[in-house]
Amino acid sequence: MPRTLLRRTARLLAAGSAAVGLALAGASATAAKPLESAGPPQVDHVNLGDSYSAAFGTGGVAPTFLQTLDPEVAVPCLQGAGPDHVSELDRHPRVTLVVDAACGRATTQDMRTIVQTVPAVRAGLAEAELVSLTLGGNDVAWVETLLQCSAFADTADVSCDVLLGSAPIRVAGAAASAGQTITTIDGVTDGRIVVLGYPHLVEPTGLTLPNGVVLMTAERAVQINALTDALNAALEAAVESQGAAFVDVTDRFAGHGLGSADPWIALDVQNLGDPNNLHPTVDGYLEGYRPALMSEVSIGRLGR
Repeated sequence: MPRTLLRRTARLLAAGSAAVGLALAGASATAAKPLESAGPPQVDHVNLGDSYSAAFGTGGVAPTFLQTLDPEVAVPCLQGAGPDHVSELDRHPRVTLVVDAACGRATTQDMRTIVQTVPAVRAGLAEAELVSLTLGGNDVAWVETLLQCSAFADTADVSCDVLLGSAPIRVAGAAASAGQTITTIDGVTDGRIVVLGYPHLVEPTGLTLPNGVVLMTAERAVQINALTDALNAALEAAVESQGAAFVDVTDRFAGHGLGSADPWIALDVQNLGDPNNLHPTVDGYLEGYRPALMSEVSIGRLGR
């Protein structure tokens, strides 16, 4: 089952936002956490973004749907089923995940569309103290570039060089679009917006299978990691200029890329079509992304 997209708080229900609930395909609603009448401040959390915010890599991936203002139009949304930094933060007694609208394969433009057209997302953002997301990777064909620079591609050298050569233009475009997305989100929420970066997927020494087959050379791994660094740097500049916080996760994933003894990146070489491939594992989310997110979050200061 996919993660529940909307967990309403009693305050949101009282505000009348129950009229704009999300339609879930094959998922039952999760009961909202009760709010205490007195006590420590509570934090409402809205999660947006792409597959790195949607628990890809943790297990089964299933479709859900985000209902738009048009009752006949819903936005398809893919989410993973396993635990990640988002679900783990929701376990905090003072945090409620009111809306989870992160969608696999979402671009920065897709995220703007979701914020602009899905009433439940807008209602959640209006009440949120915290908004988290990853964005930009799908705009630059990041994973596609990695695959084309590996032994999985029939014309690896040619395709890889073409994609790497055009990467600076795609990175610049992704960063500009990401800035627009943050502006759109910021126009709906007063909450703290935290953008998480992307990890190095492959160790700089490359990736060799136990049988000796080299899937990615050290030279190509260094080039792919340089693309990741360029994307992270461009995203950081773009989103921080719009008032959001950016958290780099590369150091937290260091030593845990593909090719390491303890990889936090999923890859099933027998099933290259597995949507979990080239995403963090549960360990990657809980040991990499979760502490990265918490480094920018003070529950006491965020709470109402």
